[in-house]
Amino acid sequence: MRNCLIFSESDFCIGLIGDMINGNYEKFRLEIRELLKNAISFRNLKEENSYYLFVIGLVSIISENYFVKSNVESGDGISDLVLKPKDKNKKAFIFEFKKR
Repeated sequence: MRNCLIFSESDFCIGLIGDMINGNYEKFRLEIRELLKNAISFRNLKEENSYYLFVIGLVSIISENYFVKSNVESGDGISDLVLKPKDKNKKAFIFEFKKR
């Protein structure tokens, strides 16, 4: 398993975010799950907030290209995390965290 310091722009973290940006969503999801499973104790991930904070740290790598917004109200609900591109020709990303 590769290690990733959340506040470091390691090749693994950049690749992981690249998978998300390039539409490799299943790979992104599986890599996040594997990273959480192997690098972080389940005791630290008891609430959805823990996942939210982890992903916020991870996506901070691309904050120069995306507005990172949390708890965005839309319609009848609230999105946990929204990445809105500064370039309107790029995709936005919406995250909803659910504990299983």
